[in-house]
Amino acid sequence: MSDVMEQALERYRALQPDWTAFVGACRRPLELTGWYHPGRPDYGLAAADGFDSEPLHWRPGAFRANAAPPMTQSLAYRAGLLHIQEEASMLPVRLLGPKPGERILDLCAAPGNKTAEIALALGGRGTVVANDLIAGRLNVVRTTRDRLGLPNVATTQVDGCSNAWPDAHFDAVLVDAPCSCEGTLRRHPRAITRSRAADRTRLAATQTALLRNALRMVRPGGRVVYATCTFAPEENEEVVTDALRGQTDILVEHPGELAGLPFSEGLRSWQGQAFHPNMDRAVRLWPGKADTGGFFAVLLRREGPHEPGEMAPGREGPHEPTELARNGDLADQPPPPPAEVPRPHELQRVLDFLTDSFGLPDAWTRDWRFRLRGRSIDITPSDHVPDLPFPVDPRGFSLVRVNARVPKLSTQGALWMGSLATQQVVELTRDQAWSFVRGESVGGAWPTAGFGYTIIRHQGVTLGVGLYRPERNELESQYPRHWAGLNTPVGG
Repeated sequence: MSDVMEQALERYRALQPDWTAFVGACRRPLELTGWYHPGRPDYGLAAADGFDSEPLHWRPGAFRANAAPPMTQSLAYRAGLLHIQEEASMLPVRLLGPKPGERILDLCAAPGNKTAEIALALGGRGTVVANDLIAGRLNVVRTTRDRLGLPNVATTQVDGCSNAWPDAHFDAVLVDAPCSCEGTLRRHPRAITRSRAADRTRLAATQTALLRNALRMVRPGGRVVYATCTFAPEENEEVVTDALRGQTDILVEHPGELAGLPFSEGLRSWQGQAFHPNMDRAVRLWPGKADTGGFFAVLLRREGPHEPGEMAPGREGPHEPTELARNGDLADQPPPPPAEVPRPHELQRVLDFLTDSFGLPDAWTRDWRFRLRGRSIDITPSDHVPDLPFPVDPRGFSLVRVNARVPKLSTQGALWMGSLATQQVVELTRDQAWSFVRGESVGGAWPTAGFGYTIIRHQGVTLGVGLYRPERNELESQYPRHWAGLNTPVGG
C-alpha cells in the first residue's frame, strides 16, 4: 500500500484496535466469494469447471472459493447455478430478512446482486422492485434476473428521492446507497485516496434523502436496511442519525444471528459528535477483523402490526386483456380459433404448444401469470403486484418469443423450466457445450430430438436453447451474446 493510501486511512486509526492488521488486510486482494442458486441442482458442474470452495457459515448457501475459473469460462455460472458476490455485500439482505409473499423495493439496485438474493429468498414469488436512476445500469440487473431465472423481479428507473413513490407501500426497502466506496479499496485501491470531505458531505445529503424516503414507503411493521460500502461515519451513523431525527415510530433493531461473521458495532460518536443512542446496533465490517471489504449496515423497523404482502388500501393489481392468470382461473378471452400453430395473441395455445413440445407436466403453468408484451410473453408469479403509479418495465422476464410461426422459448425460459422437459432435449459433451455457449453450431445426431427449438443440457444441467436441424446433423446455438458480463471465453 502506498504512503498516500495509508495516509488516507489514517483518519480511522483511532477506530482500529490493531492498526497493523487493518492496514495489512487492506493490502491484500479479496478472495472470490458467492452463493449457489437454491433452486438449481449442480450435478457436479461447478467442480468440473474447477471450483474448489468452502462454505461461509454465517450465510447459508454461500461459499469462499479457494480456486475458481474466470466467470466467462464457467458453464455453471452461465447456467445460473451460482452467482459471484462480495462477502460483505451479502450482509444487507441477511439483515432485511425477506419473507414469502412480501413486496420489497431495492431502491438503488444495480448491479442486481442484492435484488437476486431478495428474489430467491422469496422463493421466486411475491414482488421485488429493482430500481435504479441510470438506465444503463439496469441492463446488468436484467441480465442477472434472466440468468438466475427471477420472474418476481420488476425494474423501474425513478429517482429514489422522488415523492412519486407511494407512502406505506412496501413490506421492506433496501437502501444500498451510493457512497464514497472507501470500503472497496481491496478491489479498487484508489477509492480511498479519492474520498474527499466535500464529496462525503454531498453524498450524505443524497443518502439522507434516500433513507427518509424509504422510511416513508414502508408500512407499519415494515423494515428498512440502510447500507454503504464506505468506512466514513459521515455517510453511515451520521446519515442514519439525521434521517431518524423526528421519526418517533422508527426503531433501530438488533442485527440478529450473524455467527461466523466477525463484525464491530456501529459508532456512538465520532470526532466529538454524538449519534443516535442505538447506533451500536448497526453492523460494521472492517477488513482487519472480518477479512472482507469495508461495509456498514443497519436494520430499521416502523412500529405497528403488519401482514406480509397486504395490498395498499384502495388499489388493485394489474389485469389486462392480454394476460392469463394461471392460478386456477383464466382471464376473460374468447376461445382461440382452431390452428396447428399458435398465433401471438393466443396465450393459452402458446402455453399448450410448450407443454406438448417439451413434454412438460400439465401443472407447470399453475400459479403463474402470463402477459403478452409486444412479441414476447412475460411470466410473473400470480401474486406479483408492483402496483406503482409510474412505468414498471418489464415485469418478470420474457419466457417465449412469438414473432414467428413457431414460438421460441427464450434462454432464460429454458434455464427456468428446462429441468422439467422430458422430450426435445439434447445432451452435449463438454466441448460441444462450450461451442454452444460461444454461439457456434454443433454437429451431431441426437435421436432424443426432432426438428425445431430444443432444450440444451450438459451433465443434466440446462444451458439454453438451440435450433436442431436433423437433416443437416446440425444444432444452431441460440445462446444470447448480449448478456452483460458474459463475453466469449477463450478455450473451453
